[in-house]
Amino acid sequence: MDNYSILKELEDFLTYQNVENIKNEFIRLYYEEDQLHNLQEAHIYVGTYSKYNNGSLFGKWLELSDYMDKEDFLVACKELHADISINSSLT
Repeated sequence: MDNYSILKELEDFLTYQNVENIKNEFIRLYYEEDQLHNLQEAHIYVGTYSKYNNGSLFGKWLELSDYMDKEDFLVACKELHADISINSSLT
C-alpha cells in the first residue's frame, strides 16, 4: 500500500470517527434539551394530608417553571395552604 492510500484510509477513518462523535453529541444534546423541555412543562398538584384527612381535596396545580428555586416554590405552597400549620422541616 502506498503512502497516498494509507493517508486516504486514515483520512476516511478520522472523518468517520468525527461524524460518529458529532452524531453522538447531537443525540446527547437532543435528549438533554428534550428532558429540559419536559421539566419546564412539569406541573405538581399541591394539597395537604391534613385537609385530605378532614375530607377536603383542596389544592392547586402549580407549574414548576414559575419558580426560581426550591425556596420560591415552598413559599407558594405555604401561601396556598396558609390556613394550616406546615411542618417547618419543608424549608
